[in-house]
Amino acid sequence: MYSWGSNSQGQLGVGDERIVGSIVKLESLGKGNRCVSAKGNQSYIIDNNGLVQKWPNWDAENQDDVYKPTILEMRNQNVQFKSISCGEDFMVALSYQNCVYSTGVNKVGQLGLGDKKDRKALVMVKYFVDHGDKISQISAGCSHVIAKNMHGGLFSWGYNKHGQLGTGGTVDQILPKFLRIPHYVNNIFKVQSVQAGYNNSHILMEDNQVFFAGYDTMKANDNVYFIPLDWKTKLVKSATDIPFKPVKIMTKWSKSVSVTYLVLADFRDTGKSEKEMHNFSSRLATAWEDNYNQIIPFIETDLLSEYNDRTTPKKEVVSSKKSVQSSQGKEHQKTVKKSTALKNSGAKGSANKFNTNSDLKNKIDDFVQTGSLKKKGSGLKVNTANKSSNKKIK
Repeated sequence: MYSWGSNSQGQLGVGDERIVGSIVKLESLGKGNRCVSAKGNQSYIIDNNGLVQKWPNWDAENQDDVYKPTILEMRNQNVQFKSISCGEDFMVALSYQNCVYSTGVNKVGQLGLGDKKDRKALVMVKYFVDHGDKISQISAGCSHVIAKNMHGGLFSWGYNKHGQLGTGGTVDQILPKFLRIPHYVNNIFKVQSVQAGYNNSHILMEDNQVFFAGYDTMKANDNVYFIPLDWKTKLVKSATDIPFKPVKIMTKWSKSVSVTYLVLADFRDTGKSEKEMHNFSSRLATAWEDNYNQIIPFIETDLLSEYNDRTTPKKEVVSSKKSVQSSQGKEHQKTVKKSTALKNSGAKGSANKFNTNSDLKNKIDDFVQTGSLKKKGSGLKVNTANKSSNKKIK
């Protein structure tokens, strides 16, 4: 773990408030930390044991600040966490049991605990346990939270002055509220991913539609319901036969700016049907869900196991018949230029390359249809000679 920047409140985690003019390694945290989230002067991480650590902290007994990372108190220390999301002065965490915990300032009910009392320890949001909901994604805005359960249901709570909760009004919610989207008749819809901005919220649906609630900076007004965003027309100026499928939505925000990214799978020139494109992008989105803070999508072990020595650049074989350079050879040159470069974090040297071929195309077809890959044929395989390198790839 490394930190840099302002340290006026001890937010770098170096143990004091001294000015630091370079990137600092936090030796006390060791290696294997899984997630990091920071806002304002507060920093949180999930350490290599799955526990949440925070800095700076207030030591009430000694009436002094503690500027080093400290494990947050909670009733059950055996709980391990897989993701965290920071608001302006609070934090929500998601455990491997798909339960939500929260801590911090609670002036507008942003902790979702049914009151407005601040919490220094991590406290479980019992609403979801009481209603039998297992949460798969959480995202914190400035003072509100939006979440989805494992069945695609949508919830929000906290600050709602700009309608960012999508409830149809502007009343704050101190408990999670199940949401209905007017666009869908009989409430038949499934949420694929959720993201909270500073004073707004975005959701991506399984039918590829994107919805928005809260303050609209373009029109300087508030949307108290989730309204659709026409991303298709803006992207390709057409709402039909789109060769792109949304996979993930991401929002990054501060007090001065909030930016939302829509990640798309590009199916141009693949010849895939609408159903095949939907199935492939849905599988990718599901695999990505447990690793939501990653920028690079999760790749199945079965897919990685198909990489072979083609990841190592081969010397080109020059034909003795120089006069025979047909149009087919020119096409091959174009293919080589478009070959994809893969980065192996455990390997030394330059980025590895592999050439796509018809066998790989067949494997992708199998993946689209079945969700798994056949291991027969001369497809791409992992070079397992370097086991440590292979482990890092996995």
